[in-house]
Amino acid sequence: DRLFGPLLRTADGRLWAVALKPGSNALGWVGEGGWHSFVTADFPAETPVHRLLQDRENNLWVGTDWGLFRIRPKLLRVYSRADNLRNDEVLAVTEARDGTIYLGTAQGVSTIRGGKVNNIPQPPRVVPGGEKTLVLAAGQQDRLWVGHDYCHLHVLETNGWRSVAAWPSIDAIGSITALYEDRQDRRWVGTGRGVLCQDQEDWTFYSTTNGLSHGDVRVIYQDRRNDIWFGTYG
Repeated sequence: DRLFGPLLRTADGRLWAVALKPGSNALGWVGEGGWHSFVTADFPAETPVHRLLQDRENNLWVGTDWGLFRIRPKLLRVYSRADNLRNDEVLAVTEARDGTIYLGTAQGVSTIRGGKVNNIPQPPRVVPGGEKTLVLAAGQQDRLWVGHDYCHLHVLETNGWRSVAAWPSIDAIGSITALYEDRQDRRWVGTGRGVLCQDQEDWTFYSTTNGLSHGDVRVIYQDRRNDIWFGTYG
């Protein structure tokens, strides 16, 4: 079997991933004894998985085409339209500092707190068909960064939505694939063709010509030494 993204190392040391198997894609983990598939009556092997997140209570959240699944050690809970989720296609998951779970769906952003689902109003001037939320990042000062379809970037702050302007050429961006706000208050935007960094009002674009191993940036992370790491497609 071949493992591919999304990948997540959980607190118990397991490496969760999706394994490409003949005829299906199976969610599971690598641990003692090798590969272990996660399959239940509510979570069949062919479930399309987009995102994985472990929260501070060690719940595992799985964003799929068929809703958001919460996996506890011995309990599986699925959130869907029946629970007021905006859309069953969950493409992004992140956790805020207060424990709120934010979900990026094909029709905008929903939240889960205390088991209750709420839907956040759409940002202003999102074009029809462009409300699909591809990536989320919980930032400093309770900011939520949201990457929509058609390369639209918004930030949700305490006083509401704000559109991020002064983008470089969309032709140079491709699509938004990752978001990150570092400890120096810089915004990093992974795209299909490189990574953008916003430092105050200035944007800088990095690509394979600057040393990236591949232009398709899927993961951005800052380590304890404040170095920035990029996970790319190749």
